[in-house]
Amino acid sequence: MGEAIWRAVAQGVLQGITEFLPVSSSGHLTLFQTIHAEAFEMAPNVRMALDVLLHAGTLLAILIAYRREFVGMIRHPIASDLKYLALATVPAAAVALIFRHRIEGLFEGNLLGVSFLINCAVLLIAEAIGRFAAKRRRSVGWAQAAAMGAMQAAAILPGLSRSGSAIAGGLATGLSRKRAADFAFLMAAPAVLGSLLMELIGFAGTAEAGFGAGLAEAIEGIGGWQSALAGFAAAAAAGFLAIQFMVYFIRRMSLNWFALYTGLIGGIYILWQFTNAL
Repeated sequence: MGEAIWRAVAQGVLQGITEFLPVSSSGHLTLFQTIHAEAFEMAPNVRMALDVLLHAGTLLAILIAYRREFVGMIRHPIASDLKYLALATVPAAAVALIFRHRIEGLFEGNLLGVSFLINCAVLLIAEAIGRFAAKRRRSVGWAQAAAMGAMQAAAILPGLSRSGSAIAGGLATGLSRKRAADFAFLMAAPAVLGSLLMELIGFAGTAEAGFGAGLAEAIEGIGGWQSALAGFAAAAAAGFLAIQFMVYFIRRMSLNWFALYTGLIGGIYILWQFTNAL
């Protein structure tokens, strides 16, 4: 397997795993791009094309893992959770549309360590609040959807986990641990789809020779179609396994383990920034 394929697979696995664990996929990609700049060095159009493929892979993972739920929403749009999913999607969509260019400027790594520490605090607080609930809800309501949507929208910085923040919002408003995780992953579908569409629009804007020619050039920069499809497949497979693991994990163990991990990463990264600035 060539170097380009290994690189695409590695980034696909990283994207797929961290998209659904409460540790921030964007934060880890930014972290690895900062530390291993040579391995992640790509032309802007190539990077955007790869991001599209990786997000398409994680979207496929969600659709496969929750295929019954999505089919149920299509068949019964009123009786299903579709209305709650729509409400939960609005805050993140509004933030992305209004603050899109400002958000893009945050993905440079300067605030990455602080964001990891904030993610740590969010998980610890959610876990602590969740212990006070005498009875956990097994169904999502308007309050839970609004809280989880607001928490997902707040997770705009690389280092703040979108799924982790949404799960925290669900736990804090009384949802059972599994139901909070399941609904957070359902929320990820429109969020990932929105990111994918924004990246496609951005890619089309940079393709001076036209979309088709620009895409062919970008795929060549990734390493060819074999590398591109390998990255897509790796993101889909890793994402599906991460969803299954997280649903299993959250029913049996505390989010404090993920909080400890992101806290350590944040502290180490800030120390690394400080020593490099000396």
